[in-house]
Amino acid sequence: MTRSPFRRCRSAALRVPAVFALCVLALCLGTASAQAHSEIERVWSFNGGAVDVVAQPNGTLAGIVTAPTKFASCVHPVGEQMWTEMRLQSDGSYWGLHHWFFEAPTCVSNPTAGPTAWRVLQNPKGETYLRVCFSEPGSAEQPTIASDGSSAHFTYGCANSASISPLPTAPPKEGKGAPFEKAVVLPPTKACIQSRRLKIHLHDPKYDPLRRVTVWVDGHKAVDIHIRSTKQLNGGITLRKLPPGAYKIKVTAITVLGHRLSGSHSYNGCAGTGKIELHGKKHNQTKHR
Repeated sequence: MTRSPFRRCRSAALRVPAVFALCVLALCLGTASAQAHSEIERVWSFNGGAVDVVAQPNGTLAGIVTAPTKFASCVHPVGEQMWTEMRLQSDGSYWGLHHWFFEAPTCVSNPTAGPTAWRVLQNPKGETYLRVCFSEPGSAEQPTIASDGSSAHFTYGCANSASISPLPTAPPKEGKGAPFEKAVVLPPTKACIQSRRLKIHLHDPKYDPLRRVTVWVDGHKAVDIHIRSTKQLNGGITLRKLPPGAYKIKVTAITVLGHRLSGSHSYNGCAGTGKIELHGKKHNQTKHR
């Protein structure tokens, strides 16, 4: 059986002076908080879309839209922080804010957020789900969700979200199936490309879509785009008027969750044809920002 972090704190406090005991207690409380967060840090379904609940640098959590979701009459787009300032409460629930829009057809962003509550629960089958209760923007009513799922003090309503997947993790650096190769597709290594044009295809990683793509040609930035729509993603990137002879193309992609994918290819024009031929090895590298 796993020992409680609070029991470890109590034992440590008996063996050290009071000032150090306070430090130990704070450390253990942090451990307990991290353990609690692990239940809610997942990908959740929400009204036909998906929301990734992710820890933020300031100690709060945020719900980031990774598949478009409709709330009331307006669509929350990919990349939006739909839920913000999510803070763990002493009863195990979370309080924070939900981003609203003014009603359709305008669907203009409302600068005032609405008080919101969240709690991770289990149904009779043992399946985990996230209950969310909303109050409208400007309301003084903070929704509450008890451990049995009963809710109060909301002015709009509540919704249950199923658990879809664990959060996407920092991708592996390289190797078979490396995320860069799936997200950014360069022309094959054994081909000549007609004229001096090259097409780069883009694909969203699952539950962590591409947010920004930058392309360098021989160290010079050629393209820097922010992905805002599926149409833009499907169009890919076409490089034109590429330099004759040998050159190198490097691509860096940043995802909604801040994962950094990068890779490069070296190219060379086919002798006497004016076409472009790939040569050398492919290098993949990933980082987490």
